[in-house]
Amino acid sequence: MRRTAESLYLNRVAKGANFERRSLRLLREHLSMSLRRVGGKGDGGIDLQGWWWLPVECLGQTPTSSADTAGTPPRGRLRVIAQCKNEDKKVLPRYIRELEGTVLRYCSSSLLKQNDTHPAPITRDALVGLFLSTSPFSQTSFLQAYSSPIPLALLHLPEPPTSGDGTDGSDPAAVATHTDAPQDAALQGTIVFNPALGGHTGLLRGMVEPRWERSSDVDEGRPGIWTNGTRIQSWTPENDEDIQEAPVNITLMTIAYVYQGRKVRLIGLEWMPVDIDVASHAGCDLYAMRLKFRST
Repeated sequence: MRRTAESLYLNRVAKGANFERRSLRLLREHLSMSLRRVGGKGDGGIDLQGWWWLPVECLGQTPTSSADTAGTPPRGRLRVIAQCKNEDKKVLPRYIRELEGTVLRYCSSSLLKQNDTHPAPITRDALVGLFLSTSPFSQTSFLQAYSSPIPLALLHLPEPPTSGDGTDGSDPAAVATHTDAPQDAALQGTIVFNPALGGHTGLLRGMVEPRWERSSDVDEGRPGIWTNGTRIQSWTPENDEDIQEAPVNITLMTIAYVYQGRKVRLIGLEWMPVDIDVASHAGCDLYAMRLKFRST
């Protein structure tokens, strides 16, 4: 029994790792994202992290250089942090709320760097939260994302019918399961931007349209991004490892609080909305934290 439980756990971990690697490839090939895996102990809920390279016109920026020799227009970047879920059940709203919390903690962690003895420069790159799943999103999870003031993208990437569980086909039961599945199952993916990201008053000012693209000559669909009726060519820097920052290690810290000379105990916290422009701050500075204390 113990060995069975361990095998199931290792299989689940392997499936998750395979999905993360597949996601990295698709994001780079079709969505102009250069991300890398950062999951592990102390990752703060972040599985992937990196940059999203979009034409500067889509970001409301003025081009500072002409197109390169390949004809690719100048690109600007957005910081992206992503969570990946490889589960059979539909994605519920609590996962979207967890992603919102991860984005806010990431922003808070970046701001805390200003208190270092030798503070590192704080970048003002806008931040986008990305959620990737092998299972569909529930209607309530879509509503949760759409009501969020944080720029979010939801991407449903169904497993290809021939390798749905990430195995090499050595499990006959697994092969039979996926052989019986509809051959166009991989075509039914989804990519959605919430209004804070893709809306006319959002981060991308309505300039980038997400689409799930199908082709009659292949079984698997793919995500794509379009602007003004034209598909945005996927592009990432050749030496993006030199551009990416080290992953932020978000940890919990023990802090002693003192109020008017008396030690108090932190009993809770909540995020309070701040009335500022969503588009210009990209969700990072939209909330202020209110701490609740009690005398010890």
